[in-house]
Amino acid sequence: GGLAESPRQLGYLEFVYFLLSEEDKASRTATGYWFRLLDLDGDGKLSLQDLEPFYAEQVARQVALGSEAIAFRDVMAQLFDAVKPRDRRFITLTDVRRSGMGPLLFSALTNVHKLLAGELADAAAARLAQTTRHLTDWDRWAHAEYERLEAEEEEEEMAHSYADSRDVQMGGHDPFSAEEAVERMELERSFGSFGSHEEVLE
Repeated sequence: GGLAESPRQLGYLEFVYFLLSEEDKASRTATGYWFRLLDLDGDGKLSLQDLEPFYAEQVARQVALGSEAIAFRDVMAQLFDAVKPRDRRFITLTDVRRSGMGPLLFSALTNVHKLLAGELADAAAARLAQTTRHLTDWDRWAHAEYERLEAEEEEEEMAHSYADSRDVQMGGHDPFSAEEAVERMELERSFGSFGSHEEVLE
């Protein structure tokens, strides 16, 4: 069969649902989404047995990135301390929602980059949340992505503009690519305009 028949493939709506849940883990919908994924036996409780396979994947990713893996027991102790479940043997959906620690719990088990970012990222996120209380996590992520794309577009436009001006100066035969144009543009900002290697050496 085709891709649409494969159970491993995400449809468009499933992908959007996943993306929203990934970038706004604090929402009630996202909390339920991630909790159900982690609850392997479907008993409504996240036990160490449920969570260990997910963290094993995180360990493999940490090693692949050249980082020293954090021990499972240490991570679980920190997560259980953060969530403060009524019963220390497991975490319920009610525990997660009451604690407000869903983003920390789910990221530690599913996103190695956020896990390795550690307390610094958590502190930065907390400061950002304080200054943008009217926004959701999704709003903050979308805003950051918009600014990143806008900056990339500006850099690309500057590179093309630079390349065009060099093309005119070289009589329509500029040998530099757009990427090299960016590098030359940065050099000229630092050292002034130059036209050849000989001029630089002089």
